[in-house]
Amino acid sequence: MANRLTPLTAMVRAPIAMAADLVVPRRIAAREPEDFTTRWLDGVLGLPEGSVTRSEVREIDHGTSLRVRLEIFHGDTSTSVFIKQTPTRKPARLFNAVTRLCQHEVHFYTHVADQIDCAPTALAAEWHGLTGRSTLVLPDLGGEGYEFLDVADHATADQAALAVEAMAGLHRRFWGDTSFDPKGEYLPRNSASPFITPLLCRYLGGAPAAIAGQLPSAFTAELQVLRTHAQAMPALFDSFDQTLVHNDSHQGNMAYRDDRVLLLDWQACCVGSAVKDFAYFMASSDSAMRRASERELLQHYLDVLAAGDGPAIAWDDAWRAYRILVITGFIAAAATALAGDRLQNAANAKAGLQRAATTLVDLESFKAVQQRLTA
Repeated sequence: MANRLTPLTAMVRAPIAMAADLVVPRRIAAREPEDFTTRWLDGVLGLPEGSVTRSEVREIDHGTSLRVRLEIFHGDTSTSVFIKQTPTRKPARLFNAVTRLCQHEVHFYTHVADQIDCAPTALAAEWHGLTGRSTLVLPDLGGEGYEFLDVADHATADQAALAVEAMAGLHRRFWGDTSFDPKGEYLPRNSASPFITPLLCRYLGGAPAAIAGQLPSAFTAELQVLRTHAQAMPALFDSFDQTLVHNDSHQGNMAYRDDRVLLLDWQACCVGSAVKDFAYFMASSDSAMRRASERELLQHYLDVLAAGDGPAIAWDDAWRAYRILVITGFIAAAATALAGDRLQNAANAKAGLQRAATTLVDLESFKAVQQRLTA
């Protein structure tokens, strides 16, 4: 299982999978959009042979996964689908092989997605263990009335409220539950966090020159707190009420409709502190909207979470967790900005970084960290 591999094991297996990928026939593990033959599509979608008569690529995007919008024809009718696969470009391929992002998302759709209503319904989810290749086929949500935002866009307070409802519903469903399938085989733990988070905290605590110019001047001095307490940060982030969290809940990883929000890109989901998803989302949001609505939105999250027989978190505890956990949003935004255009374009990376830094300043998050660690 993807979640049971340690970072060291994953690094050992990564070159083996990439080598196997060179010799395994593409009809078994498709690599490029040109491998999406009618026969392959019939097979992956579980259709009788000959059901798909042809297909046309409408859009291709390369990132931490290969994303292809494909129109599939069945005689005189057609269906638009969204296909996510293991990336094809070598740096992204190696990164994915080590982090197991695509594999993890396939496991999510196999074991968890049908238990919640805040994720799209997968049409297919396959994992090829030998080559480390995955295929995830999702409906084209744009055709179902959903719209999408980039990180640099401005989510409204109404959109944020729907996003909060989706997070709270997810958290309520799996509160205190670590058996996400009948056999208890899928336990999505973030096994890399104890290794990676301290390294990132030490590095970011030195206000690296590549991003220092985009940060408030007073903020760069406060970053030293991350370096001082680097080793303690993973345990601190996990010291609040636990549940299944999306773990990458910025506004660009959501599909918005007037009546609901769906969470997308479940590659990083894991068991973690519940308020983290809320904090991460707010850290990526427009600062003016956040300042005007964050208290109301946090209360809305707590109300939806506690609905029925759901768990109750006291306001003071939730606010304290929020002030600390927004730091995870900053760490992610800083790592994205340092990666250049390999993860986000320049406008999105800059907006995400500056919004997250502003959130930490407004909430005095580093002060909250010191108070929590010395209590």
